[in-house]
Amino acid sequence: MLKPSAYWMGRELQYAAELTAEIEANAAVTIDRINQAVGLFEIDTGIALNDWASGWRPAAVNAGTPGAAKASKHMTAEAGDVRDTPNRDFARWCLKNLDQLEAIGLWMEDPRHTWHQAAGGKPWVHLQTVPPRSRSRIFIASSAPATAPLLVEQGGMA
Repeated sequence: MLKPSAYWMGRELQYAAELTAEIEANAAVTIDRINQAVGLFEIDTGIALNDWASGWRPAAVNAGTPGAAKASKHMTAEAGDVRDTPNRDFARWCLKNLDQLEAIGLWMEDPRHTWHQAAGGKPWVHLQTVPPRSRSRIFIASSAPATAPLLVEQGGMA
């Protein structure tokens, strides 16, 4: 399971002036829901996930994050990025289990947009607790071109 301390990444102390009760409440919901999905994934696959790629982002951190949306849900603690395996096992599981994500109350960024060289070439899965404007369970957050291939589960070739 992913620990709250890893979600905060020390930013709750460094940026305490920006941390509100609403952000803390949002983070508790986000951590719980993502841990529900991670727990189901781990039961189904036997693969352990234990690393956040990104949790809460204060405005200055978000502004310095390559590819981050200006109004990122990370800034309100309504999103989290989970470090995926090199084979994209968690992303594949999420795509195959959209009904589980819906039941938990999570939306997922299209995995073609959650890998890029600026992040050290390590893939992640972006999950959020609020729907995107499109209301789609899988969404594209920016007009930037995809940086990873289409996964088989999305109808393409891995």
